[in-house]
Amino acid sequence: MDCGYILPSYVWRSIWSAKFVVTNGYKWSIGTGHNIPLWGSRWITDGSILTIPNNADVNLSDMRVVDILGTTVKRWNSSLITNMLGDQEGSKILQTPLYDSVSQDKIIWRFEKNGKYWVKSAYRYCIEDTLDISHLQVQGNWNLIWQIQAPPKIKNFIWRLCRNCIPTRTRLLQKGVNCPCNCVLCDDETEDSLHVFMFCDTVKQAWYNTGLWPIIQQRLTGDNNMAELVFSILQVLASEQMSIFVTVLWSMWQSRNNKLWRNQTETASAVYDRACTVLTEWQSVQAEQTESINRQLQPAEIKWTKPSLGRYKCNIDASFSSELNKVGIGTCIRDDQGRFVLAKTEWFSPTCDVEMDEA
Repeated sequence: MDCGYILPSYVWRSIWSAKFVVTNGYKWSIGTGHNIPLWGSRWITDGSILTIPNNADVNLSDMRVVDILGTTVKRWNSSLITNMLGDQEGSKILQTPLYDSVSQDKIIWRFEKNGKYWVKSAYRYCIEDTLDISHLQVQGNWNLIWQIQAPPKIKNFIWRLCRNCIPTRTRLLQKGVNCPCNCVLCDDETEDSLHVFMFCDTVKQAWYNTGLWPIIQQRLTGDNNMAELVFSILQVLASEQMSIFVTVLWSMWQSRNNKLWRNQTETASAVYDRACTVLTEWQSVQAEQTESINRQLQPAEIKWTKPSLGRYKCNIDASFSSELNKVGIGTCIRDDQGRFVLAKTEWFSPTCDVEMDEA
């Protein structure tokens, strides 16, 4: 019988190759502790894993988290933990919060406060903690781009420009795309980013119209790449100048694409006017939205209201003491007439973040 090997699908192979993300990103949320192995599992608050001591008794290998909890209350058995693991490892455990509201052991995603898996946090974990991306990094003050007062699509365009992701003909040829190398606009020089946005005669006049050409020209050298040039220019521009600078860059690319795909030749004035129009319209919308938000945020009187008939209302708040490493909670229950029913205050440790405590 032919039992030929079947190659797994690309999707399955991709998932399997990224399994380290899941194995490193999960964490146990402690309920009873009966289902959580003490060794080799992620249940400590910082995501670290305990390894069994070399001199430990063989009977310790099957221990569960429940074995280091108190017998009558859900609290850490601090003396047992310190004696078994020492102060350093023991402190990690004692800093791991236990919640009476969590009744069952369950696996959660430790990079989100709600415990649910998100691709965004998994991607951030890979980029920041797992993968070496130093060879992909581009030097520069990237906050300058994101702080510019301009439409998001234009800031995204500038980010791609500085990352050398704009599909100029030189870049396409580098990626194996068979295309001409000459500039779409002037049909003369080789088309790379510096030529399209700075050196091409058809775009220089647009820079003259902005009044920014003297600043740009001072920073143009034979050794520039586009990212270095953009960052060096942004560093010396005022806020309004930064907005028009990046919007004109975007408009120049629109002009280049109109020439390539629609055979439309635009003047330098048209390039500059489009940039001004787009920027002015966006600023007007932003001003209207800001005004609308400010009207909605007008301070209103905050007054406690009674619950509906037959219901009770429970108000709760939390306080935090970093010195005592404790969290205090207070609750107050009132009926549908606003009459006091029950109240309670309680302290517990260790402290944790606001969102978790107030949840």
